[in-house]
Amino acid sequence: MNQDLPHLENLKLLVVDDHEIILGGTIDVLRQHFPKAKIFVAKTAQTALEKVAHCQPDLVILDLSIPETEGEIARPDTGIQFLKTLMRKYPTLNLTV
Repeated sequence: MNQDLPHLENLKLLVVDDHEIILGGTIDVLRQHFPKAKIFVAKTAQTALEKVAHCQPDLVILDLSIPETEGEIARPDTGIQFLKTLMRKYPTLNLTV
């Protein structure tokens, strides 16, 4: 993982979770600690992969139990496969699960 994060005012974070309550709580905590950060949200693996490519976040905060696409059931194996894909395609991306 790349340990060199930009200055806090330029920080870009991507939160991946399909549960509204957890997602809202995570974003609230992040905003308290990093008020100037740009926070992006994805609820599926497909959307998250698109956001990583488009937004180039400094950190991805990932729930492993996510659906592949909208309308599918959240499954841990989907999140694990997504994590493997991220690590292969973006080897310097900072990740937390």
